[in-house]
Amino acid sequence: MKPLSNSSFNKWRCLIALAHIDGKFQPAERDFFINKLKNLSDEAVTPEQMEYFQDDFKNPKKPDIFFKTIEDRLEKIDLLRLSYQLFWADGEFADRERKAFDELKRVLAKTLDIDKYILDHFAKMKGGKLG
Repeated sequence: MKPLSNSSFNKWRCLIALAHIDGKFQPAERDFFINKLKNLSDEAVTPEQMEYFQDDFKNPKKPDIFFKTIEDRLEKIDLLRLSYQLFWADGEFADRERKAFDELKRVLAKTLDIDKYILDHFAKMKGGKLG
C-alpha cells in the first residue's frame, strides 16, 4: 500500500481537529479513528504521519488549517461523510458539532459547486470511501 496522500493526510488531521470541536474527546471517538485508520484499503499511515496524528490528539488544532490543504474534491466530500460518522460516534451530535458540520457543508457546497442537500446524502452514506 502507498502512504496517505497529502489530501488524505490533511483530511484525517482535519477530522481529528473536528473531534475536539465540542471540547471533549470521547473514547468512542478515539475508537472511531483507530478502526478507520486500521481499515484503510488503498493507503497506509506512515510512522511519521502517525506521529502527527498523535500530536493532534493531544494538542487540538483548528480544523480550517487542514481543510485548506485538502485539494482532492473526493477527499473533501469524504471528510463530510466521515465527520458525520465521527460526530455520532459517541451517540450524541452536540450543538457545536452540528454547527461545525453545517459550516463544513456550507463551505463545501460553495467551493465544490454542489447543492447542500446532495452533500447531506453523501454525508449519511455508510460504505467506503467515495471515488
